[in-house]
Amino acid sequence: MSAVVFEAFSYAYPGTDKVLDHIDLTVPRGAFTVITGPSGAGKTTLCLAVCGAVPHYFGGALAGTVRVNGGKTTDSTMYNLARQVGTVLEDYESQLVTMTVFEEVAFSLENRGIDEKETARRVADALALVGLSGFEDREVASLSGGQKQRLVIASVLAAEPDILVLDEPASALDPQGAEELYRLLGRLNVEQGITIIVSNMT
Repeated sequence: MSAVVFEAFSYAYPGTDKVLDHIDLTVPRGAFTVITGPSGAGKTTLCLAVCGAVPHYFGGALAGTVRVNGGKTTDSTMYNLARQVGTVLEDYESQLVTMTVFEEVAFSLENRGIDEKETARRVADALALVGLSGFEDREVASLSGGQKQRLVIASVLAAEPDILVLDEPASALDPQGAEELYRLLGRLNVEQGITIIVSNMT
């Protein structure tokens, strides 16, 4: 079974013309897929379609289908899709909602009713994966931009998704930061078996 399949997918945001028209795309399970194109080409919309924000959150007109792990995204909810798909937005700071690093990673787990012991384990594991072990008590505001981005990645990894989608993840990073990010993503792909989908400017 493929991780993600777009079949004749077209989409227009409310009150706009189509931003994507008749897209066919298959992402194999365990693949590292990079979607490239100029600004306005629809890369972000593809990412939002995988996590279900298109159309569940944004509305609009959708034709065709998007399947995640075999199920149609239109037949699911964003809550259920979030258990399968971890999403890191280009504006990753908008995803930060708490004061400390530990609280940030634990936030979604606590909202799902995961017990304290399991939450602590997942937080520790996720922070270790992104190189932020020992940062648990640090205030989020004190982190660098790259560290904040890795914290967001840790937060979505703690939910143990099998697909990770990142929209323009290197857009605000210097060359060294971008290299470190892609090295991390490559390790998650190879060592954890996570399917990676990244949008990137050409």
